[in-house]
Amino acid sequence: MFMSVWGMAMDSILQCFCIDKELNHGSGKQNLYCPGQLLKFVEDPKWKDKIAKADAKKKKSQDQFTEKKMEDPEHGERKCCTCC
Repeated sequence: MFMSVWGMAMDSILQCFCIDKELNHGSGKQNLYCPGQLLKFVEDPKWKDKIAKADAKKKKSQDQFTEKKMEDPEHGERKCCTCC
């Protein structure tokens, strides 16, 4: 139960951060209500690189799965979609 409450709190904090950043983007102001430590953590380049690598790996895995799904195992022909 504690982890459920903790997860909901973290989701709420990150949603507020995203809204704050979106509303103040381009206004020349930094996030008005964001604590400096949270901004530093989110904007840290080493985390951005790790997230980008994880996203690329996930996309590659999904693409390979879709590619295998679209091949006809009997004839080796490609299908137009996954529903055929």
